[in-house]
Formats: sequence, structure tokens, C-alpha cells
Amino acid sequence: MKAWVLHGVNDMKLEKMDSPVPGAGEVLIAVRDSGICGSDIQRVYRTGAHIHPIIIGHEFSGTVVELGEGVDTYFECVGRNEIFAQAVEYTAPAGNVVLTWNPSFTHCRKDDWHYVIERLVQKQIASSGLISHRFPLEKLAQGLEIMHGKSEEYVRIMGVMD
Repeated sequence: MKAWVLHGVNDMKLEKMDSPVPGAGEVLIAVRDSGICGSDIQRVYRTGAHIHPIIIGHEFSGTVVELGEGVDTYFECVGRNEIFAQAVEYTAPAGNVVLTWNPSFTHCRKDDWHYVIERLVQKQIASSGLISHRFPLEKLAQGLEIMHGKSEEYVRIMGVMD
């Protein structure tokens, strides 16, 4: 597999690496798409990460392709359990669930998170229209440069895997 590996501030390289093997209680996810988060810009260009080397990126979607021993269900979640239960409820059997961080934590059914989830379910929002740039893995550093230097207008920059 290939991954962008951060070795230090301003030191990121696309590297070929062995595919990980899930251990007991773990899963292997084939990443299909990955967003660039503002915190990635900080890590690459200003502060580095808590450890190096590290594969940065935490906004992704993919498919579970291998289960470690003892795994029959997998959820990776950040935020309130109720939000993820709602997302799973809206997903058809054998469908894909793509979850993202909930910045509001207001516990109010009328917060921005609920507003967006409801409209996505009702197909009133076409989220793909919010992606302004798509880069293949080999060129994803260009997306980081756009966000860092603000050299172009952008809404959302995605890395698209083959």
C-alpha cells in the first residue's frame, strides 16, 4: 500500500509500505476517500505530530476488508452514541456508514449536526457538490498546499483512492 507519511514539520513523503494485518479485536479498512482537515495543515506545516513518523489523516471513508480474531461488528466513532445510532439506523442492510466529527455537542435535535443528517437522509443535500477538489493519492500534497497557502478557493479537498 502507499501512504503519505509525516516525518516532521514540512517533511512528508509518499511511501510504499506493507499492508497492516489486523490483530485480535481490530479490523483492516481499505480507504476509498480521505478529506484533508485543517488540523492536518497544522501538523504538516507548523507543529508536527505527537509522534513521528505518522500517517496523518482522520477524515476518511472505506470498506472493512479483513477482521481480526473476535471481531464481528465494527464502529469507529467520535461524538455522541445517539448520533451514530441514528446514522446506522438510516443505513440499509450491508450498506456503508460514513461518519464525521460532531462539532456542536449541543444535545439539541435542532443543532447543525441533526439538520445536516436529516437532509442527507432525505436526499435534500448532495454532499458531493461540496467537494471542490479531488486528487489521486500521488498528488494529494497539492491539496495540502492549496489549503496551506490559500492559493485557490476551495470548499472541501478530497484524496481519491484507486
